[in-house]
Amino acid sequence: MILKLFKYDFMNIGKKLIPFYIAALVIGVINRFLLLTSNISRMEREGNFLAMFGSPFLYAAYFLVIMGIFFMTVFIIISRYSSSIYGNEGYLTNTLPLNPSQIILAKLINFLIWILISYFIIFVSLFILFPFDFFLRNVIYEPEFYEGLKKLTKLIFSSKYGFLFALQFIYNFFSHIQNILMLFLSVAIANLFKSYKVVAGVIAFFLISTVFSFIASIISFSVMENVNLFEMYGEFNPIVYNSLKNANIMSIIYSIVSSIVLFFIIHYLHTHNLNLE
Repeated sequence: MILKLFKYDFMNIGKKLIPFYIAALVIGVINRFLLLTSNISRMEREGNFLAMFGSPFLYAAYFLVIMGIFFMTVFIIISRYSSSIYGNEGYLTNTLPLNPSQIILAKLINFLIWILISYFIIFVSLFILFPFDFFLRNVIYEPEFYEGLKKLTKLIFSSKYGFLFALQFIYNFFSHIQNILMLFLSVAIANLFKSYKVVAGVIAFFLISTVFSFIASIISFSVMENVNLFEMYGEFNPIVYNSLKNANIMSIIYSIVSSIVLFFIIHYLHTHNLNLE
């Protein structure tokens, strides 16, 4: 039954987001096609560097589509959770042979998957849209740039800093879970009010995010207070490395603990204060 609920939500969300994904990819393909059929050398001689990157109109359209993906994803998380739990669909959802934990978890995983899909589509479409290869071949000639790029690539994937990037990736993953649960909790709190639910939800999210952000800032500051920020961009420094590592680990732990706390608060409100109207 939980798989049926997951599939239903997944398909419902896909109907709203997939058109934006297609638009982003189509714009990228059109822009790349225009570049492949253009005379880059001639445009370079004429100093028309703007045209070397494609149509400004396509970039503006792409930006609007990406903003649409971002806002639609947030809107869908709020609207789908609200309507399927507290709205007209709530009667069906809450009478399924599932406990509240399973319902909340199914929706959390569903939304998280679609957020990851959105990031992937944006990443792919951006590389299709923006001519990185044209840029490197036709605009930048300095050998120093390529040497610096090579050193930066080695630094990023080195054993010294690769672990930090892995920790940052893990933190971002749990941070997204925390943010989704904050939206869930805001919807649950808004449902406690008989009127002005939207206003109550917005205020609730603002207060919740402020509190959790404040605590996260305190944790980060306590770990990084003795670190010189300028040293991060210099040679390898064990003190800076350990501070960054500890800060990331603490942030991961905090995100996990916060997510657990948020989950149980949502579960409590769902169990004891469910108000279907």
